Amino acid sequence: MNDAMIRRHLSGTRVLLLDIIDAQPGLDRNQLVLQWSKRRTSVSERVAARVPRMIDQLLWELENLDWVTRRDGRFAATELGQRARSFAHADR
Repeated sequence: MNDAMIRRHLSGTRVLLLDIIDAQPGLDRNQLVLQWSKRRTSVSERVAARVPRMIDQLLWELENLDWVTRRDGRFAATELGQRARSFAHADR
C-alpha cells in the first residue's frame, strides 16, 4: 500500500482506534470499547450504545487494511498501521 492509498483510507475514527491500540497493545475487543468510551465521553447515550458495533466494524476494516493484527483475540498495530498513524499525526 503506497502513501496515497494510506491517506485515502485515513479517517478520524480509524486513527483514534489505531492510537488506542498503539498506546496499549494487546487489548481485546471489550477493552478497546472501554478505552474508546473513555476518550469520547461527550457522546449521547444513543451513540454510546452503538460503540461496540462500531468498534467491531472498525476492527474489521483495520484488519482488512492490514493496519492491525489479531492474535488470541488481542489487537496490535502492524508496521503499516504505524505508518498510517504517523501520516495522520503529521497531516494535522
